[in-house]
Amino acid sequence: MTTAPTPPATPDHVIRSADWYGRDLSDLRYARVTDVDLSGAQLHSANLIRCDLRGSDLSALDPLTVQLGQATVSLEQAAVLVTAMGVNVV
Repeated sequence: MTTAPTPPATPDHVIRSADWYGRDLSDLRYARVTDVDLSGAQLHSANLIRCDLRGSDLSALDPLTVQLGQATVSLEQAAVLVTAMGVNVV
């Protein structure tokens, strides 16, 4: 995977298959972030409003410290986020 620069926060910006380890993604709102490994990214207080996050690794994302309003995720990702909030998914 290639290391990509921090993306601009625009509604039509698409980010795919990049290595975001150590990147500050605190202002990524409106972007389509598909199939991206975000496990090492700095996501504390991130603004992910209206981001399409389907297919991305959200395991390191703390839903209590980021803004996720109107973000799009898969059912599997929703389970990861809810579990991170301390809810038991059965």
